[in-house]
Parts: sequence; C-alpha cells; structure tokens
Amino acid sequence: MAGFAGLLKSILAAVRAILPPLCQSLPPGLQHSLSPRDDIESVVDELHSNSVPWLPFQSVTGFKGVVPVDHEQILLGWNKNGFDKHHFGPFAVRPERGETTAQAVKRSLKYMAGISVAESSVEVVGRILFVTEGQQEAREETIIRASAWKGNIVETKLYIPARFHRTAYRSTAPVDKREDDTSDSTYSTDSLPSFLPISTPKNPISLHSIMSSCSLWSSSKTASCDSEKSSDEDDCLPALLPWHCMHPEDKVWYPLLISGQKFIGRVDYAASPDGSSGPGPIRRYWFATVSQS
Repeated sequence: MAGFAGLLKSILAAVRAILPPLCQSLPPGLQHSLSPRDDIESVVDELHSNSVPWLPFQSVTGFKGVVPVDHEQILLGWNKNGFDKHHFGPFAVRPERGETTAQAVKRSLKYMAGISVAESSVEVVGRILFVTEGQQEAREETIIRASAWKGNIVETKLYIPARFHRTAYRSTAPVDKREDDTSDSTYSTDSLPSFLPISTPKNPISLHSIMSSCSLWSSSKTASCDSEKSSDEDDCLPALLPWHCMHPEDKVWYPLLISGQKFIGRVDYAASPDGSSGPGPIRRYWFATVSQS
C-alpha cells in the first residue's frame, strides 16, 4: 500500500509539472468548467489579479443564457425581473425534462422574444462563475450563441428585445467605469440609471424610453439612419451596445461571444450597498479563451 501511495504521489507530481501554468492558476470553481479536451489559450483580461482574494462559496447553481448573433445584428433582452433586472443581456434558457440545449433555446426564444431559431445554429461558447460577497451560493451561467433565426421580435412578460448592429460591441471605454464617470470609484450595478420608467400593464415601458435612459438612442447609429430614403426606425440599428445598462464585465466577454470564441471566466462582486441579494461593485474578475485539442 505504501508503495502504491508513493507511485501515485510521483504521478501527480509529474502531471503538475507538465500542466500549462494557466491551468494551474485557474480561479477557484472553474476547474469543472473545462472538459478533458479543453485547453486554456490565453488570459483575455483580469482585474485586481492577486491583490484581492477570491471570495469563498459553498455551492453552485447553474443557469443558461442565449444571445442571438448573426452576420448583421445582435439581439439582447431588457430583463424585467431576476438577477439581470433592468439590464440588457442574454435571454434565459430553462430546459425542460428530455430537451437538448438546442431544443430548449428554440422554445425559450420563441416564448421570450417571438423569434424562431435554427437548432443547428446553437452552440455553447462560454461559462462564467458569479460570486457575490456574503452569499454561499455561486451562480454559473452557460453562455450560448444562436447564429440563425427569423421572425419579428415582440415584447413579452419577461423581456423587451432590442436589436443592435453586429459591430456595436466595439468600445475602448474602461470595463470597471461608466463612460461618463470621472471618479475613482468602480462602476457597479447601483450606478445604473435610477430614473428608468416602471413597466406596468396600464403604463408599459417603451423601448425608445429605455434607449434614451441608457444614453444610447441619441448616440451614434448605423449609416442607414442618416439616409433620407430610410424612414423605418427598424432599419436604424444602434451602433453602440447600451453599456450603461449592462454589467461592466460584459465588455470583456461579449466580443468573444460575438466572434464565436469559446471562453471561461469568473466575476466576484462585493455585497450590494442597499443590502439586497443583487450584486454590488466588482471586486475581481478573470477571463480566458478556450480551445479544444
């Protein structure tokens, strides 16, 4: 028995010696996000590396979110409830028993946005672990990309869908601050506009109101909006994503999602200043691209 234990110890030491340094330095909780065929290519971005410790957690709950992206446009949902309330982001996917991921995405987007997705265009591109200070349960979101869909988008009970130009993600603004913020404080979800109208059956919120509140609708748009021949507002896709109404770390991984690059990441939030269960300012994050051998 002692001989076997020594042999096993030697094998483990040899494996650690040949493992790529990046694999050995994965943030806690991400090891299970990689399959045996996955390799870390490179670290894309990280905030407060080594200077701020990773937060502890006891358990992980899994979620799935999908972003439709084709050769022209990106479709995001203004979330009316839940973790992403009053943010633009992916559409939630809740698989039912016996469904494949592609089938769940097709059903969910039809229900939540009114569009029909080609199952063959559905692919998992990333996984992000979210940990909030003071909460024992972490949230792991599987990020899904759907590259072929058709139909007219419609507002539903859960989302107000909005289309953006495919190049709208390009931005050089810092991740941890709002574009108009000149202070030294980090950009948190509590910095989001507090004057957004509340949607009710008698007084529904309009997409135009959301865009205006997010300082987006009056900003740059695609060239078609300047054309005198174009009178349809539907043709005027905003040329910037609504970063003011998205989570700050979205600027890191959205370009990867849109390009189809696989990735993993972890984001740690401070506790919400108002005592709610929602996230506060970002403490630390780490993102890396993944390839399959």
